[in-house]
Amino acid sequence: MVNTGSMRNKVIIYKNVRELNGVGEIENSKELFLTLMAEVKFDKTVDSESKFDSSWSNRLLVQTRYAKSMMHIINNRDGFTFEYQGKVYRLINYDMWNQVQKFITFYIESDSNGKI
Repeated sequence: MVNTGSMRNKVIIYKNVRELNGVGEIENSKELFLTLMAEVKFDKTVDSESKFDSSWSNRLLVQTRYAKSMMHIINNRDGFTFEYQGKVYRLINYDMWNQVQKFITFYIESDSNGKI
C-alpha cells in the first residue's frame, strides 16, 4: 500500500515532439510535460537468487497519485518518456487502483535508444 509520505522520488515525464523542418525532414525533440513525486520500486521480472540480476535495473514501478493530466500519457504511450535518476524509461503498462484516493502505478522499462 502506498501512502503519500513515501512518494519522495522525483520522476520527470517528457513529451516527445515530432516536427518537420524547412527541408521536410522529421526532427524529434522532447519538452517537459510533468514532474511528479512518486514511490519508485524495482520490478523483479526474473525469479533469481541473485539480487544483482539484470532485471533489477531494467524495470521500475512508479506509484503516485492520479491526476487528469496523466490521461494524455495513458492514451499515447509512445509519445512520452520517463526520466528517473538520469536514466530514460518508456511506459509498458499502467494500473489504477484505490478509487477513493486515486492512485496509479506506471510500469516502465529501460529505453536503450532514448535520450534526454
